[in-house]
Amino acid sequence: MKNLKLKIFVLVLLMFCVSNVSALTIDKDTKLTEDINEQVIIDGKKVVIDLNGHKITNNDDALIVQNGADVTVKGNGTIQSTGDTGVVVINAKFTLESGDIKSQEFGVFTSGKGTFNMNGGTITTVDNCGAGGNGRAGYEDYTININGGVINANITSAGYSSCGIYHPNRGTVNMTGGTINSSNGAGIVQRAGTLNVTGGTINTQEATKDFVGKVGDSLVVVPASAIVVDKKANYPQVSTLSPKISDSIVINSVAKNIAVVKEDSDSFTVKAEGGIYTDEPAADEIAEGYVAKKIIAGANENKYTIVKESELKLKVISGMISKADVDQKEVEAINKEIKDKYTLIGYFDVLLTKTNNNGDIVEYVSEAESKVKVTLGLPDGLPKVKDGYIRKYYVVKMHNGKATLIDDVTDNGDGTVSFMSDEFSTYAVAYTDVVNNSNPATSDTIVIYLAILGICIVGLGAVILSRREKVFE
Repeated sequence: MKNLKLKIFVLVLLMFCVSNVSALTIDKDTKLTEDINEQVIIDGKKVVIDLNGHKITNNDDALIVQNGADVTVKGNGTIQSTGDTGVVVINAKFTLESGDIKSQEFGVFTSGKGTFNMNGGTITTVDNCGAGGNGRAGYEDYTININGGVINANITSAGYSSCGIYHPNRGTVNMTGGTINSSNGAGIVQRAGTLNVTGGTINTQEATKDFVGKVGDSLVVVPASAIVVDKKANYPQVSTLSPKISDSIVINSVAKNIAVVKEDSDSFTVKAEGGIYTDEPAADEIAEGYVAKKIIAGANENKYTIVKESELKLKVISGMISKADVDQKEVEAINKEIKDKYTLIGYFDVLLTKTNNNGDIVEYVSEAESKVKVTLGLPDGLPKVKDGYIRKYYVVKMHNGKATLIDDVTDNGDGTVSFMSDEFSTYAVAYTDVVNNSNPATSDTIVIYLAILGICIVGLGAVILSRREKVFE
């Protein structure tokens, strides 16, 4: 573990200087028909490997992708290194769509303008890091995109910390989806470069709250936080540090959600502009202009979200309720408005909510600053409208003990009605059927209209003729 950086450096040097006679080279799309028990190298070729339920196993690096190669792995199956790294990517592109990568040390090691895209599948490491790079000069400018899949990072070396993603050099790591599970360690450790965490889930809850350990060859210990930004290690490209945590990332961390490791005199900070958190974020974790709010309903109920007040979305939620769920005094007040003129359909609970981008509710609003559109779904089984009649809907709003009849209600023609309101509590919907005075004229009526028009024209002609006769007398 301590010598991992040196091991990788020597490994890559040997790859370029000597031939590996025990390696299998693949240069075209391949669907495995049997297990491969040796190292596989793909050099400069665009290749799709379908594991097809089989394994690529080696006690050193199992798969090496290099020199401009573009490799995609898919299908059920396993790439496994029993002694070192599952996949090594050097100046090339590697995409994991599905399948498992298992390794002793690194799951996927990326460097030298290499790119790793994880869209699915699983990476599981025994004693180090799921995906990452190296802090040494010459290993810069890698790109790691975690869009899906699961990374399981574990540790067995005493005094060390597991790490889902290790980001120690100039380059970019983007996490938009997927899940990182780091046992006894950190989710992401960044020591340089750009980090954008906008989605997915980071779990460090298996560790104890006070756990700390070293990562890589640094003597600096880091906590079991979801995200650790480490300036104290002072890696060569530390000046390029640029972390950003925002949007809908979900963080379940036993330690501080975002930990900054630095010298006491260093004023460097990292503040989140979004995210979902198991524990309430500390004030120094929240970016200026943002607030932490407890989620009161939704998929992340009882967790916390970091949001801008101005970016919260208004959303109306409603549901039909039984008469037994309505206060008796409200029922009486509603009946006074309906009287015998309308037929009651039912009662509705209408709430205006404020939600984050995930749709989680952080606040209920009883009175809005301006009116918003409310749409209610009507129950099935209402009586049909008789021929020659149309149905007019009404709504009774019950708010702060006062019942108000709303007659400007739109029948949407799809089993729903809509109206505008700025107060939200209990509503009742009713209707009445009235004669349709706007029916189009029938054929009989048209005949009568034409007859009358004809008579009028004849009469008009007679008047004109009479006037002409008088003029020319």
